[in-house]
Formats: sequence, structure tokens, C-alpha cells
Amino acid sequence: MHVASAYLQRLERKGFSCDETDPAHVLERLRSLIGDTENLSGTSLEEFESAITAIKNEYTISWAQLELNKNLTHEERGLLWSQFADASLDAALQVAWRHVAGKHKALNSLIDQPLKGLFVLGLGKLGGKDLNFSSDVDLIAYFDPETFPVPSSLGIAFIAHQVLQTLTKSLSRSGGLDFVWRVDWRLRPNASANTLAMSVPA
Repeated sequence: MHVASAYLQRLERKGFSCDETDPAHVLERLRSLIGDTENLSGTSLEEFESAITAIKNEYTISWAQLELNKNLTHEERGLLWSQFADASLDAALQVAWRHVAGKHKALNSLIDQPLKGLFVLGLGKLGGKDLNFSSDVDLIAYFDPETFPVPSSLGIAFIAHQVLQTLTKSLSRSGGLDFVWRVDWRLRPNASANTLAMSVPA
């Protein structure tokens, strides 16, 4: 496969490659990787960071096969990239919740329960299902104080912020080369606020 960027060249040097020439088989592999991503929601933070990086690398090299060969339409390729972003963000949110809940005794009993009351929405290209190879993911988050299972004594907004900070760090790796996504919260209303999540009543 002809490689169009230094990032893809680095992946090939690491042994990641996609020699499949049938677009249908490449699509099948991409969908399988999305399924693998969804299954990471019950892992530890360390396990998640290792696994999601490997999946992202394999997804990238396979997606690039479609991009460089102009298989599918631009819109279809953008949708595939956005679907992987959605899956990785959903899994990262669950993993971040488990990690933060494990640090607070009052939340320990909730670690293995599905997260309720805290949700993340995509803006920009992610919101339009039009991500491309170099896109950031622009996010906004809300919590419902009635359903987010955090005692007020801990600080509901504080815990929500901790979860979102953990999500961000797990995917962005502080700007390192092996980032999964460059996560950007600056498009949210009142972006200068100290907390990343807003209360639904607000």
C-alpha cells in the first residue's frame, strides 16, 4: 500500500499493514474493530489505553486503504471514521467512570454498573459525522444531577469533571505520538469555566 503520511509510515514500521485489496473485506475489518472497541468498556484504565491505541492504529491503516484508493464516497469514509470515534468515546467514558469511582469509597459499589446521567456529545465534524484523518474531536458534556449517581457531599460537578479529565487523558495521551484523538472542549458554552460538564438544568 502506498503510504501518504509520516504517521502511516510509522505504523507500517511497527508492523501494522493492510494488504487487503477488496473494499468489502476492508469494511468488514473496520466494523469488527468498532466491535472490539465497544467491548473495552469493562476494562481497567491501563488496559483500555493499551488496547485502544492498538485498535486505533489498525483502524487507521485499514481506513487509509479506502481513502488512498478512493473507495466509497467522501461522506461514507467520514462516517466510518466518525463511527469509530463514537465507539471509542463511549468506551472511554465508561472506563473513566470506573476508574474515578474506584478512587472514592462512596462510589465503589457503582463501579460495575452502567454509567447514568453523564453524557458526551460531539460537535463540529464529529457531530456532522464527517471526521477525517486529521480531525480533532470537539466535545460538550452534560450531567443530570438527578440521575448521575454521585452523592452531593462528593461534589457532583467535581466528579463529572474528574471523569471527563480521565477520558481526555486516556485518548489524547497529553499530545504524545500515540494519541487516539485530540480532544477539544473549547467549543462548549462558557469554555473558560473550571469544569468540563454542565448541569442539565443549566
